[in-house]
Amino acid sequence: TVGNGDPLSNGGGSGGNGGSGQGVAATVTRYPGPPGVAASDRYEVLVDGKSSFVYQSRSQLGGVDNASWTTFSFSGAPVTVQVRRLMGDAPQKVMVRPVRRAIAAALVGNGAKFQIPGPAKISVEFDDDLLNKLFIFADAPEVDPPKQGDANVLYFGPGVHDVGANYSVGSGKTMYVAGGALVRGTFTADGMSNITVRGRGILSSRSFAHVDGPGQFKLRNVTNGSIEGVTLIESPGYILTGFGSKGMQYRNLKLIGWYINTDGIHTGNSAVVDDVFIMNRDDCMIVGQYSEDVRVSNAVLWANQSAALQISWVAERGRNVRVKGVDVIHYQSTASSISGAIGMRHGGSGNLTDFQFEDIVVEHFGADSHRTFVYLEITPSAYAMGELGSLSNVLFKNIKVLDGTMNNRIIGRNNDHMITDITFENLIVDGKVALDARAANVSLNQYTRNIRFVASP
Repeated sequence: TVGNGDPLSNGGGSGGNGGSGQGVAATVTRYPGPPGVAASDRYEVLVDGKSSFVYQSRSQLGGVDNASWTTFSFSGAPVTVQVRRLMGDAPQKVMVRPVRRAIAAALVGNGAKFQIPGPAKISVEFDDDLLNKLFIFADAPEVDPPKQGDANVLYFGPGVHDVGANYSVGSGKTMYVAGGALVRGTFTADGMSNITVRGRGILSSRSFAHVDGPGQFKLRNVTNGSIEGVTLIESPGYILTGFGSKGMQYRNLKLIGWYINTDGIHTGNSAVVDDVFIMNRDDCMIVGQYSEDVRVSNAVLWANQSAALQISWVAERGRNVRVKGVDVIHYQSTASSISGAIGMRHGGSGNLTDFQFEDIVVEHFGADSHRTFVYLEITPSAYAMGELGSLSNVLFKNIKVLDGTMNNRIIGRNNDHMITDITFENLIVDGKVALDARAANVSLNQYTRNIRFVASP
């Protein structure tokens, strides 16, 4: 929604009514900027009339690409958020994503103003500018945060903390990163059990060299772990690596990655992923690679390369995966090897089966992207040895593609390594239900069987 009005006022905002207009104030917790950390030079943000510190991360690949964000917590009434751009002329339009949230923003001076009714992770975009990103992370209040000095708590209060490489979170420990804390290092809980990482602060690994593999937080072979609330930025490689883990929970996370190979979340087995925001330059989430019994819900994904939701590259097993309520707000991959908003280039030996993807919205394809919402292929990989596998029994239900699509493919390898029993139920492309592969711009080869497009019952 566009409009215009008076410039933003540092003393204005919703005042006593929390922006609700009903006389009930929101309870808002704002977090201080760490001493020595510069605020964004692109944006200022007010929440109910008071400043909320805006961080900024610049692309580790160089160029002008950058992301700014602010995090706060609130409850009660809706809050009024006011954004002021610190560069350029007054904007001509503003978009708040995900679109399904239907947050109406009005242009005001050199920025915009809007209300957020409850916890949300949103992208605010002026004049289609996707290089100067702004994210608003509006959290629910923390529940029973640990205190400094509590037993088995690794406590990081507000301020900057340098912990070096492979800072370890041991079995039975809680690593608490308070709002206003910036912890710089890389982290590991490999082989541990009953670990917790939580808080509203930031983990940064910017000073570490790029790697093609686990980078920021290694969670390999963890039994029963939880990582909740924190923001992870500037990983040198994979961000959260749950290979071989069982019982990991990933909740209310915000991930920002720049390098190629900054895979967002490798889930592990019996994993729960809920309420996450990921903007990175590789697979946002890998849900079926060495992973069984996985549940994903309420995710906002911005994929700059490879897939937003990747099923597998080299899995030896993968089954019983349920993904529901995902907004792919941008898919911008221009990689020479096509993936898709939902992708699989399966070169492993696993016979992958029993996947469901439901209630997913693909909002926008980059101008130079492949415009591919689904790409499933059995194909050899330089990273896997031995026989190829297969894919079967996949349901795509209530998928909406809002920005046109092409280059979609479902490609088996041969008669022994096929893709079978794939159902698209209520697939909507540009407002119309696609009832066959042609309407969905999906190419099939002879090594697929029982690929169905149906309307909802």
